[in-house]
Amino acid sequence: MASGMEMLRAVMDAIAQEPNESELLISRFDVDDLMQLEPVELTSLGFEADRAEAIVADLREGCVDQLSAWLGRKLVKMQQLKSIIPGEGIRRKAGLWADEREYDPDALVEEIRQLRNPTRR
Repeated sequence: MASGMEMLRAVMDAIAQEPNESELLISRFDVDDLMQLEPVELTSLGFEADRAEAIVADLREGCVDQLSAWLGRKLVKMQQLKSIIPGEGIRRKAGLWADEREYDPDALVEEIRQLRNPTRR
């Protein structure tokens, strides 16, 4: 998972690469990463404290309207879209697998089978 600042920089870079576009499509996972932003990080970028608080509060609700207004570009959340940061999806999945210390692939597959077909043993 990218940090909030990493994702914000990636969003800002994507906007800079296509300055004439009115929208930027981002994945729901990108929004999850942006939700990690803290007001102090935004104030370090020159945001006024009140504005930073409003943006962070908006992001924590899963909304990107305040950030969109500040960036001057409408951010559009898409469910089935790859992350703006290349390789972030792989990194996110690898982190999930790495966090599961007592991971048993056979047990996971069996659990999924039983959830899909509870009558089968």
